[in-house]
Amino acid sequence: MRHAPFLPLMLDLRGRPVLVCGEGVLALEKTRLLLAAGARVRLFSSPEDPNIEQLKERVEWDSPPLESADIEDAFLVLYAGDDREEAQRLFDLCESRRRLFCSVDDPVRCNVIFPAVASSGPVQISVSTAGLSPTLARRIKDRIQSEILSEDTGVFAEFLGRARTRIKGRLAGMDAMRAFWDRAFDAGLARVLKEEGEEKAFAFVESILRAESEAHNVV
Repeated sequence: MRHAPFLPLMLDLRGRPVLVCGEGVLALEKTRLLLAAGARVRLFSSPEDPNIEQLKERVEWDSPPLESADIEDAFLVLYAGDDREEAQRLFDLCESRRRLFCSVDDPVRCNVIFPAVASSGPVQISVSTAGLSPTLARRIKDRIQSEILSEDTGVFAEFLGRARTRIKGRLAGMDAMRAFWDRAFDAGLARVLKEEGEEKAFAFVESILRAESEAHNVV
């Protein structure tokens, strides 16, 4: 079993071609996840697969097997089945073409894996055990979701995106920007947003900027 750590990344799949080979609950779950991320999904499954009816308006359907020519323009290929020989064939095929490949619950035949994800709005926290224990990853994810993240987390992140745009160019360099936001967080910016609203929070940000500017002028 592969024990080397994977590099955590967030992929932009909007409009990108992704192939899913398999059927049943796993294929349905992963296909829905890919569609939610904006991928263009081509699903290889048997005509008897009940998922076809649920997905046919949203995916391009094809009958297996998936062949070499099918992955020419694929960004990612996902296998959701129990046939390890087929998983190995697809893995070798994708490796030879330098394509991202995931065989669900089969980390030995993956160059990319799907983590467990806790989320609130645009905030996403991925948890991975490098495929060693999906159950452990799920339990850690559930704890993060229930004990750390809340609806306010996503709202705060969206506000911060707008606030960063407002003050862009008014701080000199990444170090200054990072130090400024640390001070804003420590001063209670999240509380101001939650209790007093967005305009008060923007004013709070501006007041910290003014205080810093005045302090630099005095020095």
